[in-house]
Amino acid sequence: MQASPAYALDDVAVFAKVAAVGSFTSAAQLLGLPKSNVSRAIARLEASLGQRLIVRTTRRMRLTDAGVRFADEAQRAITTLAEAAEGIRSLQVEPRGLLRVTAPVDLGRRVLASVCVAFQQRYQEVQVQALLTVRLVDLVDEGFDLALRSGTLVDSSMVARRLGTVRQCLFASPAWLAAHDIPQAPADLARVAWVHFRHRPGAATVRLTSPEGVVVEACVQGGLSCGDFTFLHAALVAGGGVGPLPVPLAAEDVLAGRLVPVLPRFAVSESPLWAVYPPQRTLPAKTRLFLEFLLDPIAQFMAPLPTADGP
Repeated sequence: MQASPAYALDDVAVFAKVAAVGSFTSAAQLLGLPKSNVSRAIARLEASLGQRLIVRTTRRMRLTDAGVRFADEAQRAITTLAEAAEGIRSLQVEPRGLLRVTAPVDLGRRVLASVCVAFQQRYQEVQVQALLTVRLVDLVDEGFDLALRSGTLVDSSMVARRLGTVRQCLFASPAWLAAHDIPQAPADLARVAWVHFRHRPGAATVRLTSPEGVVVEACVQGGLSCGDFTFLHAALVAGGGVGPLPVPLAAEDVLAGRLVPVLPRFAVSESPLWAVYPPQRTLPAKTRLFLEFLLDPIAQFMAPLPTADGP
């Protein structure tokens, strides 16, 4: 099979300009090049194609039949490339295309769904696809634009923007508390029915931190466990015992009287919440604007625990 001729696209662009204006001198001025560079570009292109494209005399130049045909095809190709480049540049200004976002299930249900709806209504040229999962999604390999993640980040190659801190505390239902002795100190947790945030039941050690930064360990027992906060949330509201929840997930139920804080001075953990996305020279408009849409809802989601008397 005969190999296709190799030529530089820059030489094609120079030829197209010469063909359009009908002059080497004028083309050189418009391109900001010495006239000798224009002549050499045409010579290289003709050599690579094996065809004379331009016939020059001391007074004028004209395109050969091959030159006329190639100029027409070259100009169409240059126009297509210019339109493609402009389309790519416009992605940095006007959001469009598919935006793929992933988040934990609980956070996705409480915050992400409403944000996605509002964003898509505002920017109708963007299609939003959300994946709610407990697994760590590989953003690059799986083609995702953005992830919401909490805790310590393990992939240092990603760009991470901290959105705030999620505090995790202990809660129980009013019905459970009415039927049992209310824990007054961390040591009292040893005698309560514990709802575990993990994949196996049984004994566990819980570390509680006071506002003064004092860490207290408590041994707990429990037969109910799950590695999903949505399940734990429902189990605690149903009277399953005492267990940890992120404060934002419990806030509405505390205000409605369905959950009560237990040992409210102590936190089980405090985890940073991140927006994570692949590194890029310029962030696409769809991702940048979605991040802006997230800020207020996330701030409201992580607001301090409300009480019946007010915040």
